[in-house]
Amino acid sequence: AQTGAAAVTVPAAKIKVPKIKDPPSLVMESAAGFPGLDAYDNFLANPIGSTGLNLESEPPDQGLCVGNGAVLDLTNTTVAEYDTAGNLNESASLYNFLGLTLTTTSSIDLVSDPRCIFDPGSGNFYVTATHASADGTETDVRLVVMNANTMSAKLYMVPTTNNSGSFPINDPGCPGIEAEPLLGANGTSVFISGNEFTYPDGVFDQNLIYVVSKAD
Repeated sequence: AQTGAAAVTVPAAKIKVPKIKDPPSLVMESAAGFPGLDAYDNFLANPIGSTGLNLESEPPDQGLCVGNGAVLDLTNTTVAEYDTAGNLNESASLYNFLGLTLTTTSSIDLVSDPRCIFDPGSGNFYVTATHASADGTETDVRLVVMNANTMSAKLYMVPTTNNSGSFPINDPGCPGIEAEPLLGANGTSVFISGNEFTYPDGVFDQNLIYVVSKAD
């Protein structure tokens, strides 16, 4: 098959298909769980200023991570911390968690695609979400670093608005948003991988990987 100008046709007879044994059946003898965030939680956590209205996003994107006895549950609009038995310790608007406010119905920023991981090496939770200002002039990936022992948090922004070549790269497709960014970490750095689309017209631009030093 050919895909693109550089593709090479490979005769089917030369393609080796490995033989895969039938996987063993897994029997779940017992399972336990608890209800996480729901639409009503999202609604209550996000009043829009003094309008008497609340923000709700359907269907919600979801993020989940577990570490040091804590469970973080995220949607587009809400973040909650549970213990592993399902007891709610705290919940908040994801907007407030990311340093944003909801004031009027005509100026609601876009927050989407929350992700989180627990990093045993640093003892931190790392949380990301895609953000775009209501007027479309500022875009970024929000990164929250939360200590799993104290649950204290620091907020960072990875700008994706730039088109001047100053930071992070010379990107003619800016402003852009990172769709469904993936999140990972090693001993020294945090990695954010995104499919960047121009904003607000939504034309695919490129794949980008941002590397953030844990020392920062």
